[in-house]
Amino acid sequence: GAVPQRPWWAGDLERVVDVRDVLEGRVSPTGRVLVVDELGFHQATSVAELLADRGCVVEVCTPGMVVGQDLGITLDLETWNVKADAKGIRQTTDVVPMPAAPGVVVTLQHHPTGTDLTRSVDWVVCAVQQRADDDLWRQLRDAPFPVHRVGDCLAPRRAHAAVVEGHRVAVSL
Repeated sequence: GAVPQRPWWAGDLERVVDVRDVLEGRVSPTGRVLVVDELGFHQATSVAELLADRGCVVEVCTPGMVVGQDLGITLDLETWNVKADAKGIRQTTDVVPMPAAPGVVVTLQHHPTGTDLTRSVDWVVCAVQQRADDDLWRQLRDAPFPVHRVGDCLAPRRAHAAVVEGHRVAVSL
């Protein structure tokens, strides 16, 4: 599997959390929430909708040209944009977070121009790359039977990669 990885720019601020923390109920952000979408898929858009439905003022930012850019693959991008507009979710594109400051002040650098945008929020929810959790593989790699890594324990990505790798391993056996 994969586990959340704290982004470099978050420092030790307690109110910078992973989407899993919100979706699994460990934290319940309120007020102004900045959702950082570095994955371009359902993680950021789903948590943004959830928080907006709970009454939060939500902005989703991304280094990409479109928030949730890979939703186009599943034909969900248009639906997301309609729902985001109806829920008042603000979308900011082409920005990269810089080191956050206490009080949760986040500087977003507009990478095409180098211009800085400042956001003062109550919470930041991150949909960012995770790190591989290969602890089980490490425990079993010297077992008297073959053990193969596939999917997130090899490198975090989408489920189809695990299916393809699992098939390859099965065929090789």
